[in-house]
Parts: sequence; C-alpha cells; structure tokens
Amino acid sequence: MRKIFFCLVAAASFSSGLVQAEPSLSAGRVSAPPGSRVLVPISMSGGDHVSSLQFTLQFDSELLTIADEAPLRGDALTDHAVALGRQADRATFVVFSTSLTNLKGGDRDLISVLFEVSATAAVGSTVPLELIEEEGADEQGHFVKIIGAKGSIRIGSEDSWLTEGQNELIFPQVANGSFSGGDISILLVLVNRTQANSIGEVRFFQSDGDPFSVGLRDGRQGSSFQFTIAPGGSTILATDGSGDLSAGYARLSSTVPLGGVLLFTTRDSSGFARAEVGVGTSPVGNRFKVPVLVERSSSTNTGLALANTSAEDTLLTLDLKSSAGDLLEQQTIALNTGEQLPRYVTELFDLLSAAADFEGSVEIHSAEAISAVALRTQGSLLTTFPVIVLPEDRW
Repeated sequence: MRKIFFCLVAAASFSSGLVQAEPSLSAGRVSAPPGSRVLVPISMSGGDHVSSLQFTLQFDSELLTIADEAPLRGDALTDHAVALGRQADRATFVVFSTSLTNLKGGDRDLISVLFEVSATAAVGSTVPLELIEEEGADEQGHFVKIIGAKGSIRIGSEDSWLTEGQNELIFPQVANGSFSGGDISILLVLVNRTQANSIGEVRFFQSDGDPFSVGLRDGRQGSSFQFTIAPGGSTILATDGSGDLSAGYARLSSTVPLGGVLLFTTRDSSGFARAEVGVGTSPVGNRFKVPVLVERSSSTNTGLALANTSAEDTLLTLDLKSSAGDLLEQQTIALNTGEQLPRYVTELFDLLSAAADFEGSVEIHSAEAISAVALRTQGSLLTTFPVIVLPEDRW
C-alpha cells in the first residue's frame, strides 16, 4: 500500500519542495455498546493544500474489527478515490485524485470507517484509535506535512451512544400548531444510509432560540425526541399539530450520517390537507445567494429563513442586487446564537416595501456559519427551495 502512494506522488511530478501549511487529520471520538457496529469519522482540516495522502489507523484488534464495507465518503472529497489495506490491528488508507485536485478546505469529514465492536468489550472502557504514518502531497507533487490526532471508541450502554452535534442535519424552517380554521403539522422522514445502527435526537427551537414544544402522534410531548434506526432502515417522526401555531427550526444529530426531509402540512378544520411543502436540510456556511421575485398583482413574494446554529453571535450583511448584479440596498442584522430570522424580502429592504414588482437576488454574508433556506409564496401557495452557496473568494 505504501508503494501505491509513492507511485501516485511520482505521477504528480514529486519534488523536494516543502509546503509550509500543516493540515491536520483527526479520528473521531464516538460511543458504542458491546456487539454493535459504529462509524468513526476521520476528519481533515486544511485539505485545500492536499491532493493525495496516506495514513494508517491503529486499534486494539481484540476489541475492534474493521467491517468489510468500504469507508463512507466524506464531504472533503471531490473526485478522490479511496483505497484500503486491512491488517489485524490496523488499516492503511490511500486517498488520491487522478486529476490532482486538492481536497476541500475547512474542517470536513474525509471518510468514515465502520467498526464492529466485540461483544466482550467492557462497558465504561475506552478503545484508543491512533493515526500514524501520515503523509501527503499537493497538486504539484510537493510533500505536505500532516499532523494526526488520536480518537477513541467509548464502550457504553445503549442509551449513551448519542454525541450532540455529531452527524448533524439542520432544517432552517419548521411550523406547527393550530390556528383559526385549521392546523399545521410536521412530518420528518429519516433514512439511515449506513450499515451501522443509528441512535439520534431531533430538537425543535423557536425563532428566539427557546425550546419549541410539540406533540407527536405517538403521544410523546416535548422539544427533543430520541430515535433509533436500523442499518439501511428509516423512521418517521410526526407531530399532531396541537398547541398554538409557532415557527422555528430543527436540529438533528445522530451517531451515523443520515438523510432526511421535513414536510409541514396545512389542514382545515375538517382535517383535510390543503397544502404541503417540503424543507430539505440546509448547508452550513457563511455566504449564500437567493433569487428574488416580487409580484404584487399575483401576491408573489420571496422569504428567507436564516438560523444561527453556531456557538457565537453573528452579524449578517444582506445585499439586494438587480438582475444585472448592481447593488441596490444593503442591510446589516445581528443574529444571536441559537436564533432564527424568518423574513420576507419586502420586510427586509425599504426599496421592496414600496416596489410593485422586482426581479433580482439577495446575497447573504455572515461572520459565523449559519443555515439558510429560501421560500416563495404566491397567494396561499408556499414553496421552499435551497439557497445557492457562494465560493469563499466571492466576497
């Protein structure tokens, strides 16, 4: 496996030049009960200086075994391939791009490795995961030093799996509750796309960041709910539409990566569905763009739902631009940690509050990473659509 890496480096015209940046590689710290399967993420920081790399993950072979399934690809990869060599107490990974493309920058998951935990593992013990022999190269073949950080698997009981914020999904807009003439309810559909058991939790928040209490159709009541999904399985969490109508956002964390979609349905007083809209998960970032359409004659408007899920308060800069890209108006808004901003563009910009019709866009810049989704209304019809993520050098 070591020869494979150096052949790839040679193909990239390896030279003795040393890149000063030192990207880091870290193994995750997760929990799992004895006799289970668990995914361990391997994360990369500063991957935009790395085109190919090799590293070895060492572990206690009496307590852990790497499953036969291939590693799950992370969002740090572009066109990269991943090769894996297994030994009893270690596994060597080679990550490379035939087009010599660098990995994506920032803190991202590189891969996730599926482990099988021995049924004899003692509850309360911790199995270390050590990264060794890390080395890389950039797109020009220059050697890149990579710093490795250890991880671990803590052996716990079934109810101690969940780590808040791990494998997180964010739905920036939700609504639930009754109003005069009907109610709105939530249907959350989740799919386990791995071969490991999933333990997760979904939490609902109001726009001010306070817990958003809802009732589920299974009788549970609260602002947070845990769930279990079998490998390759799915689950549904449905609210009953009770309580006063309120809006906010939802955050979901899981022991393994999940796919999901959230729908909220409007029903009349007879229980008949009158409208339904789906809200996908939102990327977390600092720069977004949203197409804007306002038509007074057809009651068409564009809305934004922005959730600050970071640990810090942030300042938003919103630029209203014409269809030709000219800056027409700028607004700055403070958004505290945990808060959500749901607004129509006609409420955000003075120019649009008086305009009859408008076609253009809004560009959003946030000092801290936020989650965002766009909405379009036409009379009683409501549609959501994803925002456009802008590249880092756009600003």
